[in-house]
Amino acid sequence: MEKTGKKLVAILLSAGLTMSAVGCSDKEISEETEIQEVSGAESFADAGLEITGYTGAVENLCFTDDSLCFYTSNEENCYIYGVPYAGGEAAELSSFGGDTMLHDIFAGADGKLYAIYNFDDEIYLQCVTDGEDICCITELYDDESDSETVITVGTKRQLIVSSGKGIEIYSIADGELTDLVSMDTNALYVTDMAIAADGKLYTTEYKDGTYIHCYDTETGKESMEAFGGSNINSMAVPVGESDYDIYYVSSGAVYGYKDNSAEKLLDFTASGIDISTAYVIAMHDDESCYILDESGVSLYKKSGSTDSTDAAVLTVASLTGGEGEMSEVVSFNASHDNIRLEYKDYSTYDDPYSQLSLDIAAGTIPDIYMLDPWMSPVSKYISGGYLEDLTPYIETDSEISADDFIPSVYETIGQSGGIYYAVSSFEIKTMVAMKSTVASGDGWTFERMIETVSAADARLFRSDSKENTVHTFLLYCMSSFIERDSGTCSFDSSTFKNLLCTANVSSESEVSDYETDEFTQLENGSILFYQTVLNANTVDILNQRFSDSAAIIGYPGIENGKNIMMPMNMVAMSASCSDKDAAWEFVRMYLTEEYQGEIYSDSLSIPTRSDVLEECIKGWSTEENFTNKYAVEVYPLCSGADYGNGAVFETGPITDETELILRDAISSIGGIYENDDAVIQIVDEEAAAYFGGYKTVDEVCDIIQSRVSTYISETE
Repeated sequence: MEKTGKKLVAILLSAGLTMSAVGCSDKEISEETEIQEVSGAESFADAGLEITGYTGAVENLCFTDDSLCFYTSNEENCYIYGVPYAGGEAAELSSFGGDTMLHDIFAGADGKLYAIYNFDDEIYLQCVTDGEDICCITELYDDESDSETVITVGTKRQLIVSSGKGIEIYSIADGELTDLVSMDTNALYVTDMAIAADGKLYTTEYKDGTYIHCYDTETGKESMEAFGGSNINSMAVPVGESDYDIYYVSSGAVYGYKDNSAEKLLDFTASGIDISTAYVIAMHDDESCYILDESGVSLYKKSGSTDSTDAAVLTVASLTGGEGEMSEVVSFNASHDNIRLEYKDYSTYDDPYSQLSLDIAAGTIPDIYMLDPWMSPVSKYISGGYLEDLTPYIETDSEISADDFIPSVYETIGQSGGIYYAVSSFEIKTMVAMKSTVASGDGWTFERMIETVSAADARLFRSDSKENTVHTFLLYCMSSFIERDSGTCSFDSSTFKNLLCTANVSSESEVSDYETDEFTQLENGSILFYQTVLNANTVDILNQRFSDSAAIIGYPGIENGKNIMMPMNMVAMSASCSDKDAAWEFVRMYLTEEYQGEIYSDSLSIPTRSDVLEECIKGWSTEENFTNKYAVEVYPLCSGADYGNGAVFETGPITDETELILRDAISSIGGIYENDDAVIQIVDEEAAAYFGGYKTVDEVCDIIQSRVSTYISETE
């Protein structure tokens, strides 16, 4: 039987059920909530929960007044169970199969268990606790909406629904949906709703950040100033005893919120909880948290402070966050009794780089940095003396040496006479041109580029507004114009003037031709250059499409045309680290053959170690399954790519010719991606006068040179 409506999704920590959502009017919001973090983050420990007597895999869980409830599924049926909070044998409460399809379960504010199910192409709400089918709710689904709906049940037989209409409250007392209250929201979508004991409705709503709101369900008016703006993942109200109005998950922890103040209650990293595999994180009370992951349901109980005199405690600051990073920190802590890493996720701030800079200026300096070239000018950390040179550690390490790494990569990441961060993998960014376009001359510079562009009646790129072109070249060639060590810049040089002149011939429109694929445009001369990321698949496609007629030329301004390295991770040690030997134990992990081999040897990612690269190439070349030396099962490459206009390519194991092209591209790396928003903003502001014809390129470059020089002197 086909189900009608959209699949219902269980949301972390939600006391309601998620289906779809969107909203409209403006509201005041606040980012002033005070976050209190107890010294020595509160740690929870696995309480050894055991649940027996159920069939199938657990899909979702929730709390009623007296039970932990969950549902399971197998190939034929879905089953709903209840079990005491302490565990034990589960009691079957209901089952669905045949023509009846269970979507999900949730607990209402009345403490009862509810289910949403599909039968005969209609969707129904059922109170499992009372064994009662309440009403049909098919009309609450909008098949034309791409958003999701969130639903919960209030204390007075109310059905609260977030949909394309905002938030609607219905009475379900008579077994039918009767309109009560309609509320507009300012959200693009709502992710969670929960009813507190006092009847207030709390929601998490997304628009330019995730904010928590509170509504009076009688009037539909907001009853507190919304707060948030950071990376709030989910929200719920307490079920058991609590000192807080709501719980929410953010920045690798569970927080309790009350009276415009939030306190960290459970730190996942400090508790050794790997949430990268968690499906549901459900805080029951201030001292109990249930987690559903691929292994089943676990209960974690508060165990006290993580302060210890035996372990070296180091802070890891991450600009990008992510469950993968947190998982690695948790795994490291589990294997090192003498070191404990505490993870701080700066991605929860509106401007992670600025917040980290403020913390450093205030003396809150992390021991280890997990940096991102997209977000921060890493060379500023180096020239400012914030990062430790890893060269002595590499030279004295018994298992790692400089000879282990791809020579062009090791040379590229070397800055200011040292190696200041560990990189385990990278992408190759480059430009491709027809050989007929770049046939003459040695090397590829901005001087040659402006000559080529000026002589051709063509666009630079398929999408090539003047501002975007400048951004592209600055991000890939920033080091050509800024020398961090000496604190100087050269934006009044002929090279940068040629960059602006090149951008000035770009079209103002974003895309030249929506109908014709880029490869055809490159071949027929309507565009001059094609930008791409090189890996085993893309090199194979380029070789199929152009054979020997196109060339990988790199970016101008970098040693006469070099490919650009985009690090996928950058892990650095603070120069003021409290225990540098302990920090090296974590940083070195990313440089080991074991780490890179296990993660990258069966992927298209390019590792920084030469030995792992060789194993990758074996995998990219194989036509049969095999287990490599890292005990990783490798399968032959097989994929397809559609570039539009009938340009469809099937890729498989790389040939000897493709391997040579890829090896040459790797050896031709000579620059590294780096973003500095302040510099780009200065260039944007001043270059506009040149692009608009109000000033000459010389005048504009003199102003840019002066402003960037001042910026460097004030911030380096």
